[in-house]
Order: sequence, then C-alpha cells, then structure tokens
Amino acid sequence: MQLDSKTYTYSSKKSNNYILIFLGLVLLIINFVLGFSSKEFYFSYLTSYFFWLSILLGGIFFTLVHHGFSATWSTVIRRVMENIIILMPVFTLLFFPIVVGMDKLFIWMPSHELFNAADHLLQVKAPFLNKQFFIARIVGYFTLWNVIAFYLYFTSTKHDSTGDHSLLKKMNLFSMSPLAVLFFISLSFVGFDLLMSLDPHWYSTMFGVYIFAGSFLVFLAVLTFTLIRLQDQGYLNGIVSKEHYHDLGKYLFAFTVFYCYIAGAQFYFIWYSNIPEETIWYLHRWVGTWKIASVLLIFGKFVVPFFTLVFRASKRNTKVLKVMTLWIIAIHYLDIHWIVMPTIYHHDVHLGAYDLFTMLGFTLVFVGMFKHIMSRNALVPINDPELKHAINHRNSN
Repeated sequence: MQLDSKTYTYSSKKSNNYILIFLGLVLLIINFVLGFSSKEFYFSYLTSYFFWLSILLGGIFFTLVHHGFSATWSTVIRRVMENIIILMPVFTLLFFPIVVGMDKLFIWMPSHELFNAADHLLQVKAPFLNKQFFIARIVGYFTLWNVIAFYLYFTSTKHDSTGDHSLLKKMNLFSMSPLAVLFFISLSFVGFDLLMSLDPHWYSTMFGVYIFAGSFLVFLAVLTFTLIRLQDQGYLNGIVSKEHYHDLGKYLFAFTVFYCYIAGAQFYFIWYSNIPEETIWYLHRWVGTWKIASVLLIFGKFVVPFFTLVFRASKRNTKVLKVMTLWIIAIHYLDIHWIVMPTIYHHDVHLGAYDLFTMLGFTLVFVGMFKHIMSRNALVPINDPELKHAINHRNSN
C-alpha cells in the first residue's frame, strides 16, 4: 500500500522547535553552572535525565520487538517509535554533567566525601565499581544504543524513499541479532550503574528487571499520549483507530501488572531474607514524608491504573487513556525520584529548584527535538506492505 508522504508528514515550524531546544539547553546550562559544585544539582540532574533516558530505552525495546517479530498491528505506530529513539544522540551528549559530577553522586568514588577505603563491600566491588570501568561501560552502552537507533531509523526512512522491501528483512534480522541481546543486557546494567550503585551496600538481582518494566511502561504511556495528541491535531485519522488504542491499553495494563509483580517480589524477597544491607534501602524510604511517597507509588503505579485499565471500554476511550498516560508518566518520575533522592535526603521528600528546572530543561529539549524529527518524514512507513493490514486491524476481544 503506497501513500503520499506529504499527506502524512507532521507540520511544525522549525523556528518554534529551535526556540524550545534553545530554551531547554539554556536552562540545563544555567543549572549546570550554578550547581557545578553542589551535589544536590547532580542528583536532580540524574533523576530528570534517567526519567527521559528510560523512555528512549523503552522505545528501543518496543521497536526491536516490532521488527524482530515482524508485527503487523504496530506498523501504523512504528514511525512514531522510531522518531523517539533517534533522539538518543542528543541524550548521549547530555550525559556529560553526570560524568563531571561522579565524585558527588557515587560514594564508591575515592574522591567522594563519604568514601571509606576500609569498607569491605567497597573493596569487594572495586573491580566493577571504579571510575575507569564505569566510564568504559557507559561508552559501551551509548555506542550500542546509538548504533541500534541509527540503523533502525535510517533504514526505515530509506525504505520510504526506495520501496526496497529487502530493507524490512534486514531490520527483522538486525532486531534478532546479538546486538539486540546485548541491548537487553545493557538495559539492566545501566540501572545497576546509574541508580543501584548510588548505594553500593545495597543490591538486588531483580533491580534490572524493575528498571526494564518501568522503562517500557512509561514509553507505552508516552507513545499512547503522543498518538492521541497527533489525532487531536488532525493527524493519523483513519490510520490509528480504537483497535490500536485497545492494543496499547492492553500493553499498559499488562505491564502495570508486571511492574507490580517485580516491585512486589523484590520487596518481599528482601523483607523475608531480612539481611541488613538489603533492608536498609527500604527503611530509608519508610521514614518521614518518604513513607507517603512509598504509599503513593503503590497506589499510583498499580492500584489506579489497574482498576482503570482492567475494563475493555477504558482501553478504547482516548479521553481515559490520555488522563491515564499522563498519570503513569508523572508517577514514573516519582518512582525515579524515590530511587535516587533518599541517598541525600534521608528523612523527607525534597523538591527544589534544581528538580524543577532540570526537568523543564529536558522536557523542552525532548519536545523540540521530537517535533523537529517528526516533521522530516512521513508519520507512517508509507511503503510498508503490512500497512494496509495494520490500518484494518481488528481486536477479537
């Protein structure tokens, strides 16, 4: 099925997009300059950064799954996913302040004010938790993620212009290659490196899966919200239907349950084993107003979406989905904040200027770049032979 690419190209003023990107970068730079010597800034920056990075990683996962299984129904939303993951080079560059602030973020760094050379656990973990190997792993992660994002995006857009169906086969084989396996491993390990190692005395073998579940769930929410907003603006009408929203709603519901299962299992295993090095991590999140945040996470990331999305009608109602996706996105930020911030704020939740302005800066950069990328190519893969079947997709239940 061939469509006119101009008909399905997002219209956006370049000047407006550049203004958003410029304002976002200015905010991040100002915060970096003002907070250069402040550990509070680096923790706020890491929280906001990982929030957006997790969305990109969830997007890469879904795109690999789509191509790897030659899925049909998701063909109509494939290009929107590709437009998100191609932002990876931007977020690669934005990782720089975290490298600068390593000695303020990670107590396993010898230059950290709380570093204790006599700490037995730090000595045991030193072959893994050291600056040189940490940076080497980060370089490996971003190299891998950029290779995947570039290949899938540019091969897909090349197929638009050439109609060469062998490119689809290449993307299918690429998505089942060892690189894809390495991506799944890297998704777990980046959680270990950037979040779990903030407290090197704590460890959980389930934490990598926890990060994966949260990343994919928030990406589904961002993707669904984006599709609804595009249709509100007159795009993709007759292309994305209630049937596709029904499938996305089922994914949102399923991964809400999966996230709860992983989060609950991690907690109960640690509670049952009652090892001080493990339980202390949860005890830090069960004091002061952190207790309120912990309870809110339980209700916000499981109870509310579960009892909303369990109904078939909810999954097919774009107004309900719009509210629910915004809720999931907001709660995901709380989740990352809840993981990172008790490291320095031991007794109460603290939301300061650095939290607000770093989050705003990343949001402006993301939105500006995303709108710019969307305007460069058709919003759907116009030459994909599965597009007609995807448009006519129907749910059996």
